[in-house]
Amino acid sequence: MAHNSSGGLSLTHRAIALASFAVTVYLNIKYVAGNRHRLDNHHTFHTDHTAFTANVFFILVYWILLHLLQAGFLVLQYGEGSRSLVQTAVDSANPASATLSTAALTDIGWHFTLFNILHSVWLYLFARGHYITSEIIIFINFFNLLVLYVSHKPYAIRPLGLWAKVHFPAVAMPISWVFYAIFWNGAAAFHAEGFVARIVANVLIWDFLLVPGLFLILFNDWAVGFSSSYLVWALGVGQFFTKVVALQWIFAFVIASLLFIGSLLVAVSPNSSPFVRDTEAQTAPASASDERAPLLN
Repeated sequence: MAHNSSGGLSLTHRAIALASFAVTVYLNIKYVAGNRHRLDNHHTFHTDHTAFTANVFFILVYWILLHLLQAGFLVLQYGEGSRSLVQTAVDSANPASATLSTAALTDIGWHFTLFNILHSVWLYLFARGHYITSEIIIFINFFNLLVLYVSHKPYAIRPLGLWAKVHFPAVAMPISWVFYAIFWNGAAAFHAEGFVARIVANVLIWDFLLVPGLFLILFNDWAVGFSSSYLVWALGVGQFFTKVVALQWIFAFVIASLLFIGSLLVAVSPNSSPFVRDTEAQTAPASASDERAPLLN
């Protein structure tokens, strides 16, 4: 993304980011927390009955937490003195351990803004039964987050405090949500509520162990692991109250438990935990830190 320190682009970026965040919050309240029956209007198929429908209460809690963290991210990035906030966080550890520049934070912010815009478009279409179009939008959003993940390596940000303020609201929780939404939207698009569809769903649900598991193994990203575990748990609760005599909710609880345990092990591992990385950053020589840490440019 292009940068401009003169203030014009900064002001435009700030306005777009705040507007996209406000619209996302509004639509989530309108279609999910407010009148949830709207999700079933204008279409004969009920999204409540798919094999990938999660419990709405757990989803609401997830989005409330995500919105609160997103608000904190906006304050970090666009609030007065945002540069000093980032620099203060960096200076709290060894300066050579810095893995996040203000320019990189701005780039992450553009992906964050695009996520909110695409989520709003997806929710608007999904609520009106345009499932094929909304599935395309959710795939575009997934690609947006993958580009962010690969390009800027937010899982490697340190110190820990800055990592939590950036990675959770801008990357980990959004990417877990979008991955879940791909399956929920897809089930709605193909009217997948029959016996054969549920058998297929019993196989596809294991992707929720495979993909977040890869994030754990390849990137030690326990933030994605925990957020995915929560959503799969929500899926299990939703399926339990939808169809008790079924394998889907059993598989969901097994997958959620495995993800939770795996994420916990990675989080406390001396070789991967951000807590340990912070300690190493304070004690390791600057040259060694420079060689170890991938920089976010």
